[in-house]
Amino acid sequence: MFTVTFTYENFANDRYAFAERARVALQFVLAKPEFLQRVRDAKYTATLFDVPHGSQGPIGAAGVAPKILAGVGGGGSPSPDDPHTVALTLRLAYLEAGSDAATRAHSTLSQIEPSFVDDCMRRDDVGLLAAVLMHEWMHSLGFVHQDPRVVDRGDVPYAIEGIVVALGPAARIPKQRLLESTIGVPWKHGLIADRLVHVR
Repeated sequence: MFTVTFTYENFANDRYAFAERARVALQFVLAKPEFLQRVRDAKYTATLFDVPHGSQGPIGAAGVAPKILAGVGGGGSPSPDDPHTVALTLRLAYLEAGSDAATRAHSTLSQIEPSFVDDCMRRDDVGLLAAVLMHEWMHSLGFVHQDPRVVDRGDVPYAIEGIVVALGPAARIPKQRLLESTIGVPWKHGLIADRLVHVR
């Protein structure tokens, strides 16, 4: 049902190969019928959506699955000619300390902290990288964190990340992830960094 496509910037051999494994793992998870069912059944604490060139507002739990199904084409806009597509450009970039990834709403560019990728590689944790990349794609769709100062593990990006963790390769995924902050440091023209602390 879904096609997952990543374009890579600054990914050398080992990191590229590992990210490709995460892409395949994510596509496998999204192909499971349980994925969309869990998306529909989830009890979100926040469904804040950023309307391009407009305002932000909640879309309700029933609005999450249709946004995912619409997919994102080039430039972060829904693509009726290419639905069910998860498309991101992944750029390795050094982020603020404690940040694993950062994506601006409606952008298909996600900046990924190299040390986070390397940490996943050391633990062979393909599932966690896949889940975080899905979290970033939710930002690409337009979902944002309601309060950048408050951790909300039930908002759409984190809830969808949790679904991917639950349905993905679980062998080396930490059972507990302490989300220190979601955060909200405005990082380069409104880019929001997702700060994660992994409890092993």
